[in-house]
Amino acid sequence: MSIIVKHLSFVYNPNTPFAKKALNDINLVIEDGDFFGIIGHTGSGKSTLVQHFNALIKPSRGNVRVDGMDPAEKGADLRELRSNVGMVFQYPEYQLFAETVFDDVAFGFRNYYKRSKKELKRDPDRFKAETEERVREAITMVGLDYEKIKDKSPFDLSGGQKRRVAIAGVIVMRPKILVLDEPTAGLDPRGKAEILRLLHELKKNYCPTIVMISHNMNEIASNCNKIAVISEGKIICVRSPQELFSDDELIREKGIEVPEAVRLFKLLRQKGISFDRLPFNAEEAAGLLFERLKEEGKYA
Repeated sequence: MSIIVKHLSFVYNPNTPFAKKALNDINLVIEDGDFFGIIGHTGSGKSTLVQHFNALIKPSRGNVRVDGMDPAEKGADLRELRSNVGMVFQYPEYQLFAETVFDDVAFGFRNYYKRSKKELKRDPDRFKAETEERVREAITMVGLDYEKIKDKSPFDLSGGQKRRVAIAGVIVMRPKILVLDEPTAGLDPRGKAEILRLLHELKKNYCPTIVMISHNMNEIASNCNKIAVISEGKIICVRSPQELFSDDELIREKGIEVPEAVRLFKLLRQKGISFDRLPFNAEEAAGLLFERLKEEGKYA
């Protein structure tokens, strides 16, 4: 499923003294299979943009098409759209509310797919079994033990487990596109690594397209195949990590933080030691340095 954004503008509190243009003539294409990163300073319009993808807000001007459907059109099936585009907000664990993990994860499925009262009376066992299948699948998919965790209170879990449960509550709908706003915010290094590994597993086996907002350039560069830079409600560019972090002028102009490994290799370049490409994490950096040492005969 692709997302095509054309001439999208959005104004908060229109026609009032408090009107604020959050998006200004956005054009963007997110293709099926992308791991798409969105970066920009606080207040640049990132979260406002992605909330258009499942019609949580609708354009002031322009349109957004998801798999060919414009959610602003009359008769658009928003229920189907929101089952296909899963949204995980920043600190999603703060939205956990149910007494058990099972009920929290099941909420979305029950809310969107519950049959009419007449059908429930006719076949309540089937709906119950289908709900259990969906919840078991989602909890297992995020790397948790269904039998051990389903009856626990979500508030008794660790921070990383809570976030996984919150993500399970979204993927229980089996979305084709998963949108995440700062998915690793507030987690320790181990928790961040686990969540990022989980996202790649979900992309490989479950949600083909992932859109991630993040201020963490190490995560963006290491995981995304395309990156959109937003500034003051406008798309400045969409580039690959290699293209973006090689553009020193753009980085200076927009105040873009660069990944630590990129910073190191740019310092090496200033010392006259150049490489064909930039690394985006410690493993890639070590690999490039090792290859250089082998070429120079300094490592057998």
